[in-house]
Amino acid sequence: MEKLKCFDSDLAIELLADLEILNNENIKINFKWRDSGNEILFSAVPENGRHHELWKQTCFEVFLRLKNQKRYFEINLSTTKAWNIYEFQNYRDPQPPVEYKNVKKVEINLLENELTANILLSHIDLSQIEVALCAVLLLKDGRTTYWSTAHTDVKPNFHHADSFTIERNIR
Repeated sequence: MEKLKCFDSDLAIELLADLEILNNENIKINFKWRDSGNEILFSAVPENGRHHELWKQTCFEVFLRLKNQKRYFEINLSTTKAWNIYEFQNYRDPQPPVEYKNVKKVEINLLENELTANILLSHIDLSQIEVALCAVLLLKDGRTTYWSTAHTDVKPNFHHADSFTIERNIR
């Protein structure tokens, strides 16, 4: 598990994440958190399925890039079991983002303080990827915090090419 760091706050929250490649088309994502101050605001609205703008609420995100390519994907996951996957050809291009259509399955499971997603994609070879594990956490006091395994820009920017610091291969 990788420890995510908050961009600009020192909070009593611990956030861990990991991504495992199960085969060429299947990945497993896991986020675990400890919120000893009960600060995180989770959406109470159930939204199963594909939804836009999940980052406007507490959202767990994975950015993955095929090794040595500019093309990358953004995966958004919510504790409401809502999700979306976007495809970019280059840095934040296109805008607005385009949904990745070749999604065979997204299964989100929730336990107390843990979200696990099993994602099956087609028409993409996931055997060797570079990853950034991230989250947007809304707090009960109204603040929005940005978490990542690496903050490589002067502001929170999960799309920044240097943020893809984790390499994963099929085991």
